[in-house]
Amino acid sequence: LEEQFAALYADEQLVAQLAAPIAPALAAAAASGGVPRVIPRFLLLRSALRELAAENAERCWLPSATLKPYLRFSLELAQLEPFKITAEISIPAHTKLSRYSPPAFVFNLELADDEDDDDDDDGGGRDVGDRNGEVSAKQRRKAPLRADADRLVVYDYAADVLEAFASNHKKAGERLMTLPLALDINAQLVEAVMSLMLSPCAVRSPLQAGGGEGVSARPPLVYYGVVLLDMCRLKGSRIPLHLLGATEQLYELCSEQMDAEAFDRLVEWFSYHLNNFGFRWNWSDWQAAAAEDAAARVPFQQLFCRSVLDRLVRYSSHTFMSAQLPSELHALLPPAPAPVLNALSGSVAPAIEALTQVITGKGRLECAQVRERLADLVQAPLSLAAQSDSAQFGADERQLPQLRSVEDSRFVALLSAILVASVKTFSHFDIISARYVELLRELRVVASHDAQLAILSGLRRLWASSSMHVTYFVGRLLTLDLVEPVAVLRAMLPADASHTGGTWDAAKAQLLKLETWECVRLVVDGGLGELESAKRAVTRAAVAASYATEGEAEFAAEKLNESRKRVRELNELCERTVRHALTAMVALCAAIEREEISESNSAGIEDAQKNERKRAAERRVLRWRLRGMAREIERKNVEVAAAAQSQLDVENAGSDVAALREELATIA
Repeated sequence: LEEQFAALYADEQLVAQLAAPIAPALAAAAASGGVPRVIPRFLLLRSALRELAAENAERCWLPSATLKPYLRFSLELAQLEPFKITAEISIPAHTKLSRYSPPAFVFNLELADDEDDDDDDDGGGRDVGDRNGEVSAKQRRKAPLRADADRLVVYDYAADVLEAFASNHKKAGERLMTLPLALDINAQLVEAVMSLMLSPCAVRSPLQAGGGEGVSARPPLVYYGVVLLDMCRLKGSRIPLHLLGATEQLYELCSEQMDAEAFDRLVEWFSYHLNNFGFRWNWSDWQAAAAEDAAARVPFQQLFCRSVLDRLVRYSSHTFMSAQLPSELHALLPPAPAPVLNALSGSVAPAIEALTQVITGKGRLECAQVRERLADLVQAPLSLAAQSDSAQFGADERQLPQLRSVEDSRFVALLSAILVASVKTFSHFDIISARYVELLRELRVVASHDAQLAILSGLRRLWASSSMHVTYFVGRLLTLDLVEPVAVLRAMLPADASHTGGTWDAAKAQLLKLETWECVRLVVDGGLGELESAKRAVTRAAVAASYATEGEAEFAAEKLNESRKRVRELNELCERTVRHALTAMVALCAAIEREEISESNSAGIEDAQKNERKRAAERRVLRWRLRGMAREIERKNVEVAAAAQSQLDVENAGSDVAALREELATIA
C-alpha cells in the first residue's frame, strides 16, 4: 500500500493534470507569498505523504493525530506473532457500495489556534454561538495541530463522523467535540465541517475511478448547520471563535473565484445560524457594502449582504430587521413585502375579481359550480396588460404573453384569482388550491404554454417586493403540476430579450433578483429528485419481480414495465429542461458579451464613469451567476447534460461563450 501511494503521488505529470483546473489560483497564491484558500484534497494528501516520508525514518506513515486504540493492549499484542500480508492490496474505487466520505476540496482558512485566542470577546458584538462556561485547563494545554498529515486525518475523522451520524445531529456534534486526541483540533473541525457543507453537491473526487455511479447523496445543508449549532452550545466550546473567523474570511473571499452554489449555501447557512442566535452580529462590518459606490467596488460582498438580509427578513419580519440594523444598512434590506393587487389589468381583471369573491368566504362555491361560473364569466379570449405606472415594474417591463384562446383565459383567470385570494397567508393558497385542483388541472391540459407564462409573469408582478412569496408559489405550482419546468425557466431566464434597449435592462434586473436563481434551482433539483425516485421504484419492482410466484409474475412484470416507462418519461423531461436551461444561459452570456463590446465601442468622454463602473460590475455578477448555475446544472445532471451539449449553438458567440461551452463539455 505504501509503495502504491508513493508511486501515485510521485507522478508529477499526473499531479499536474489533476491540479490543472485550479492551477491559476495556486500560481496566484504562490506569487503573492500566501496560501490557496481552497485546496484539492489530493494535493493535501500528497503534501502529507511527503511530510511523513521526510520525518519518519522508519516510514511508518502514522500521523500524530491518528487514533491508536491498540496501544491499550500492548502487553497482549507483544505475545502474538507478527502478521504478514502476503496478498497484494488494491485500493477500492469510489462507488455506491464503497464510498469515501471526505470532501474533494477543503478550505484553508488559517484559523488561529486556541492558545493564541484571547479569552475575552473582541467587543464588536459579533457572536455566532454562545460560550457556556470557560475552557478547561486540560483543553488549553493541548498542543496545536500543525502538519498537513494531521489536518488530513482530522478532516477524515470529521467526515466519517458526520456521515455515520447523519440521522442524529446531536450525537455527531458530541462525537466531533470528544475525539480522544491530545491535540487542539477545533480549527480543523470548523474547516472540515464548512468544507463539507459548502462543497458543490455532486462534485467528484479527482482520484475517483470509473464514472457515473460514484456520486453519493449527502445530508441536507440544514444538517451541517444544526451540527455547528450543537458544537457551539457544548459547554466549554471554542468553536464559536473559530466559526467567527471562518465567516469573516469567507465574507472577504466573496468574488468570482467562489462557486455560485457554494456562495448560496454560505448565505443560507449563515442566515440560519444568525436566526438561531438572536440575530447577533457586528453589523457595522457591513457598512462598506452599503456605501454609495459599493455596487461597483465590492459587488459580491454587497450581494452577500443583501441575500443574507433577505433570508433574515423571511425568518423574522421586515420591521424587526429594520430595528436590528443601523440606519446605514437599511438600503441593503429588501422592500417590505406587500402584494400589488392591481398588477394585472386588461379585460382579465374583472374576471379575476369576480372569481375571487366566489372561491373564498362562507359563500364559496364548490368545484362544479366554479366551473359553471367560469364558463359564464369567460366566453372569449381576454387580454392582459401590466400597470405601466407601477413603480415596481416601470415602462421597460417586457410585454406580457397573449391569451389566444378561451381555455387560456379561463386557466389564467382562475389561478390568478386563487393567488390574489392567498395574499394573507400561504395556508390560504394550499387550502383553496386543494379545493379546485381538479378543475385547474383540467384547464391546464387544454391551455397553451403561453397561459403558464402569463401566470408566472403575473405572480412576479403580484409579489414584486417579496422573493420569498415568488419562490414559494412557484414551488407549489410545480408540485401541483400546474406549470411545466420549462415554463418556469422561460419566465425566469428571458433568453429571448435583446441586448439593447429597455427590454434588456429589465431582463438584467430580473436576473439580479434572488428568487430567479432559487426558482431555477427548484426546477433542476425537483426534476432530479423525481428521476432518482423513479429509478429506485424500478429497482424495487425488479426485486419484487424476481421473487414473484407464478400467480404474481404477470402483475409484477406489468408493474416493472410501468416503472421503466416512468423513468424514460422523466429522463426525457429532465433532458428537455436541462437543454433549455443551458441554452438560455449561454444565450444570456452571449448577450452580456455583446453589450460589453457595444459599450466599449460607443464609450466617450461624456459618459459618466460612475455608471460605467456600476454596469460593468453588474455584468460581472451576471456572468458569474450564469456560469455558476450552468456548472451546477451540469454537475447534477452529468448524464443528461452530456446529451444536451450539441444543442448549445449560439450565433455570433464570442470568446466568453466559447469558454463556457468548453467548461461544460469538460464537466460532462
